[in-house]
Amino acid sequence: MSTEHGDEKLRDLIRATRAFVRRIAVALGNFASEIERIEKALGPSANVPMPPQQAVRLAEGAQQLGTEPQQVQPVVQDAASDYAVNPDAMDSPDIYQVKSVDGSDISLSAAAEKVLTTQVGAIEDGLKAKHGPRLKIALAGRAAVGKTTLFNLLKGLESPAAYHATIGADVDRKLFQIDGTRVIVWDLAGQQEYHKTWVIFLRGAALVLFVSDSSLENVVSSKPLLDLCRRVEPNAEIICIANKQDLPSRLKPDEIERQLGVKTYGCVAIDPAYREGVMGIIVQSVRNIINKGANPLDQPLR
Repeated sequence: MSTEHGDEKLRDLIRATRAFVRRIAVALGNFASEIERIEKALGPSANVPMPPQQAVRLAEGAQQLGTEPQQVQPVVQDAASDYAVNPDAMDSPDIYQVKSVDGSDISLSAAAEKVLTTQVGAIEDGLKAKHGPRLKIALAGRAAVGKTTLFNLLKGLESPAAYHATIGADVDRKLFQIDGTRVIVWDLAGQQEYHKTWVIFLRGAALVLFVSDSSLENVVSSKPLLDLCRRVEPNAEIICIANKQDLPSRLKPDEIERQLGVKTYGCVAIDPAYREGVMGIIVQSVRNIINKGANPLDQPLR
């Protein structure tokens, strides 16, 4: 075995180990959230006011346990920021987070779908009331491909050195405006257990930035998710961002484009030098959508 081949094998082993550790961390986080939800359902908190998001989680936990919550506060539908503030981004009150994933391995339960639809509707209604014309972009793709890193790149922020998995979906309404239209970006969690939530989070998206880590394995495994995006919003424009083009094992953008069947652009999301190019791609796409009158948010939500 040559030294070069041995180094590549070692890099592959390191990447696989890192991915395995990340999956364990996500699983432990989900387990902790489940324990917290059940504790809330069992706790003596019926007469204590609580944030609406906690009330939703209490209701779900009580339903799962076969009990009936007596004093659960209703979900607020006229002010999304009242219940969807991301505690990890308190310095940025314009970031919302939606977490519910209750259901089977492949589909949401009826209760969870209702909760998520209500939350997404509340966010959309709040943004419409506050900002008027707006266009929704969704960052989609499998876990750990660099969606949130790309999100931070677009905002001109440095990404943290440590990996933090997105839970549910993060929404940012401060990113930018194009020709008077506010652009809202939804960063969708890529872990398998959250894929079933995409049928709700993707609704109304005019542009999907589908992110790949440019590895052959990721490109192949991403095809069903790309098909999901097409089914949920068949009229949305889809662009692939081939991230991690600095890695030796990457596929070139033209090869990824051939395999996925969508226009693909190379990127290294940790490098600020790529921001201007990606922003230019987005601006042109958004202008095309606006000029065609193809913004799904201009139509009644389904």
